[in-house]
Amino acid sequence: MHAARQLNSHQQQQQQQQQQQQQQQQQQQQQQQQQQQQQQQQQQQQQKQQRPMQEEEYDLYEDIEPAILPQQQQQQQQQQQKQQQQQRRDHTAAAANGAIPAAAAAAAATAATAAAAAATAAAPPPLHLQQQQQQQQQQQQQQQQQMMMMMMALLLLEGRRV
Repeated sequence: MHAARQLNSHQQQQQQQQQQQQQQQQQQQQQQQQQQQQQQQQQQQQQKQQRPMQEEEYDLYEDIEPAILPQQQQQQQQQQQKQQQQQRRDHTAAAANGAIPAAAAAAAATAATAAAAAATAAAPPPLHLQQQQQQQQQQQQQQQQQMMMMMMALLLLEGRRV
């Protein structure tokens, strides 16, 4: 009889322990669900924050773009003027050396001016390797300046966000 009671109370203790474990598991599951909900909410908030930022970046680029374009055009014009001057110098030097008559030098200089004027609408044709290298260097400088402008814009955006 005593042994039966002990066995009975032992079974009850085991049942209580099992119930407690089940309750703990349920609590853990609830906590996990809450954490998942919090993570989902955080993700939703991040997505909401990202959308207006993308729009702001686009707006800012629209603001900056008009400032970049005239600068590019101005740089192209300066580049063409330099080419014209160089061509005139080359022809003048050649004429002075008697390689070509002065009239031909003047005609060539006029042709160079016309070619440079046509180049304002389209990219100038490669005349010499030296000029090609100059153009490449200037294009690289322009690209670097554009990158700097974009970096500045992004830094400004970061500053606004804080």
